[in-house]
Amino acid sequence: MTAKPRAKDAPERLAPPHRRILLSVRLTPENADALRALAGRAGVGPSTMARLIVERYIADHLSRSRRK
Repeated sequence: MTAKPRAKDAPERLAPPHRRILLSVRLTPENADALRALAGRAGVGPSTMARLIVERYIADHLSRSRRK
């Protein structure tokens, strides 16, 4: 019998389509390779890794600006 996944183990749900922003970026081959390598180490795809990097950067920037 397998245990049901707990809510905290579930992947984060994306915002509804009307609340999302689609970004398109061009990476140098070196940066694209680095992104793929980071994603591979984290066990996610490159798009997910890019989204996580952007989200973490924004959260960090907001927390720093609130401290000033």
